[in-house]
Amino acid sequence: MSLSLKHLYLIIQFELKRLFASRKGLLSLVTLLAVWGLILLYPIRLAAKFVLQTGQDQSNAFTNFLGLGSLIKWPIIEFQVYWQIAIILLPLLSIAIAADQTSSDRKRGTLRFLTLRTTRDNIFFGRFLSVSFIQLLIILFTLITTLGLTLYRDASLITLAFTTATTILLNLVIILLPYNALMALLSAKLNSARQAIMWAILIMIVLSAIISKLSTYAPILELLQLFILGFYNADIAKVSGLIPLELAALPLIQTVVFLAIGRWIMVSKSL
Repeated sequence: MSLSLKHLYLIIQFELKRLFASRKGLLSLVTLLAVWGLILLYPIRLAAKFVLQTGQDQSNAFTNFLGLGSLIKWPIIEFQVYWQIAIILLPLLSIAIAADQTSSDRKRGTLRFLTLRTTRDNIFFGRFLSVSFIQLLIILFTLITTLGLTLYRDASLITLAFTTATTILLNLVIILLPYNALMALLSAKLNSARQAIMWAILIMIVLSAIISKLSTYAPILELLQLFILGFYNADIAKVSGLIPLELAALPLIQTVVFLAIGRWIMVSKSL
């Protein structure tokens, strides 16, 4: 494996410029900001207002009715709602954002040109890091706006709010890494982002259904569920603090495995 920190930095810098300096990238950002604005003003703000007006006992009864009663509450209601939304929406957003890491360049023939100036390893891992960094910026923005909403309601929560936001940030980074790695793998194998998205969805849905069906006949096969992307999200969603090591280990292991397979495909596949 041949990696250059300088080349990785240049690739990340180029991807950021393509996002923030191109019309297509800015349009995507504006759309994302508009959608997030609606989520912030309605589900998050109204949920916090509901809890404050009705009291914790009645709000617990309401969340039980919605099937969310099993979730352990974060200490601040805005972040509690944020966490429940993020654990569902951000993995889906990750699949969409990370779908085209190398596939379109291979289809256009520009990937062959890029390999004249740097190695395939730099391109593969540089694009993976770029996508992960962009998602980090998105998470930071959403957390900062949620933090602002919280402090607007009660400025005395500033210390607890910063601690909670930092914890959620670390949790989400761990959760999203295997999604980015899987899309890096599929992008290295397939020729379009659309194909990568379709295969990612099929892998998660079909593989989960097959393993669930087989485990009814042989319970020992339930261990195979550990290889399903997002299988651990239900347990992680119940966490109200930093993800414990036994839960964090699985997404990190999946990330390493997906990257290793994707890197092998990237290196061995003809351009």
